[in-house]
Amino acid sequence: MKLAIFGGEPVRKKAFPIFMTYLQETDEKKFIELLKTRRFSSKHGKKTKEYEELLRSFFDVKYAKATSSGVAALMVALESIKSSEIITSPLTHSTPNAIVNVNKKVIFSDVSGLEDPFLDPKKTRNILSKKNKNKAILPVHLFYPSERIVEFTKIKEEFEIPLIEDISQVVGNKVHGKLVGTFGDISCFSTYEGKILSTGEGGAIITDNTEYARKIEVITNYGEVRGNTVIKGYNFRISEFQALLGILHLERMEEIIKYRKNTGRKIRNIFKKYSNQFIVPKQCTRFAVHLLPIYLKVKPSLKNFIIKALNMEGIPIQPWYIPYHLHPLFSSSWQNKRFPEAEEIHKRVVLLPLNMYIGEQELNDLDEALFKVSTFLEEEVN
Repeated sequence: MKLAIFGGEPVRKKAFPIFMTYLQETDEKKFIELLKTRRFSSKHGKKTKEYEELLRSFFDVKYAKATSSGVAALMVALESIKSSEIITSPLTHSTPNAIVNVNKKVIFSDVSGLEDPFLDPKKTRNILSKKNKNKAILPVHLFYPSERIVEFTKIKEEFEIPLIEDISQVVGNKVHGKLVGTFGDISCFSTYEGKILSTGEGGAIITDNTEYARKIEVITNYGEVRGNTVIKGYNFRISEFQALLGILHLERMEEIIKYRKNTGRKIRNIFKKYSNQFIVPKQCTRFAVHLLPIYLKVKPSLKNFIIKALNMEGIPIQPWYIPYHLHPLFSSSWQNKRFPEAEEIHKRVVLLPLNMYIGEQELNDLDEALFKVSTFLEEEVN
């Protein structure tokens, strides 16, 4: 069976559904009703307030603020804390940008490894000092939630520094019976298209800390209090349309979580057939995931070929982001520093974006495409 990359017939000619926001047919009426209000700014409409109230209720927190993006949420959260040095993972997307955007120092620390691509608590602890209270920790839950967040709550208390969770990829999941996002002082997330909770574009901040909540409210109101600018502030508002999307998703979160878990389980079972070349971690059956990680057991030099071959078959496999210490903006500061676990994940992991529109046909096509590529690897490469 000739691969499409070599001129063969592709498995799938119809576009594979990726980065699509989940809607039901009955939702059209709700958007038409919103159009008729002629109030589309969150400053004047009611939907954003309703959405923020649902966020508070869903996470069982005192405060929630919708923002225009995940980066915006992180920037506001970082502005609300006094710490000027932020420890985070190089294996993320946009988190370091938010840190430098608010003129704070990025300190990278390595992740634990392929099975748990989360900040390593031991390595992070080695960076900290009880004499220096100027740091904060910003771990990123990558692919699926990490139970190691509990260790970071202990580190936070021991060193008396803020803990900010980035939960963009794992909203709605629980560890130890508790929602991720409720372990830190503040949590931020993106609600970009295709995320578990999606508003097309957008983000949000949640916290139980009253002091941080007050600062966040001022920062997101141009830095104004009663018409007077008292601190640096922003306008990161969302529209009423985005808020309506968020409301619809929160109302269906149980359905969304269940569907994504089941889809992850089915995909992992498919990949088990091709275990000589690929591994999908078991966590993808325990948790709802946004981006399903696939670990390559073949030589890393074959990664680009595998990505291109599967895409030519109609399966939108994607590379993971380049670790941030290797980006031009950061490489001069970190040129002599290596983060071997993060770099190994970058070499060996590819991704399949999940959503609510992946059905049996898509799974069958994935299986057939993997069979073609796996057979070629077995016969021609090994």
